[in-house]
Amino acid sequence: MQSDTSIVLRSEKNPLFFSVVLFFCVLNSTMGCRFSASDTVGNNSASVGSNAEGNTSTAPTVSLSAPSLTVANNTASVSYVVTYIGASSVTLATGQVSLVTTGTASCSGKMITGSGSVNRTVTLSSCNGDGTVAILIAGSTASDAAGNQAGASGTSSAFTVDNTAPVTGSNFISINGGVLTAASTTVILTLGSTAATQMYITNAIGCGSGGSWETIASTKAWTLGQSNGTATVYAKFADDANNASNCLSTSIK
Repeated sequence: MQSDTSIVLRSEKNPLFFSVVLFFCVLNSTMGCRFSASDTVGNNSASVGSNAEGNTSTAPTVSLSAPSLTVANNTASVSYVVTYIGASSVTLATGQVSLVTTGTASCSGKMITGSGSVNRTVTLSSCNGDGTVAILIAGSTASDAAGNQAGASGTSSAFTVDNTAPVTGSNFISINGGVLTAASTTVILTLGSTAATQMYITNAIGCGSGGSWETIASTKAWTLGQSNGTATVYAKFADDANNASNCLSTSIK
């Protein structure tokens, strides 16, 4: 866009009036001005001046990354990276970060880290209940050198909050298909769970040690912890949010 303004000046050396035209140009977030003069008989000077850079007419923009985790329980922390473009100052505070939730999900912990005029990291923690959580950044959390304020962000991608462990009644383990005795310490375990994605198998009482978390499988070759008397195998199951079930057990002679 171009705006022309004319003013009239008197030259001290020449009593003629001069008309001075000022051109203000605002285009693609820059502003400049140029000057020319003409006398009363129509003689025009060459225009002089420059296009000034850095006078922005477009406000800074704000965008949000995907969450650092797609599923979390109340022991996990989930982070979003906030990116500003065109800002010279960022003033984002925790009170300007809103949660967009579904179900019973909520996160009571909220922290902002980072410095400079480009990035901040929003970290959520202590996420309870079950459902989903996303974030929304309010307007006026950053500004440019001309004082233009950033608008609000869009709603981020959501992550799932899951604090419900696999239901005990849906989990099971058996040895050699449920037979009562075994001729060898090498056996086949049959396992299952409705909601679990991980399993922990051990010969230790209460699942306290001796095993490691692994991807759930319907069967697994296993070595019993004893060869005489009754041998017991213990198992527990967990979902994607690391919610673990109670420890189960099964025995064979």
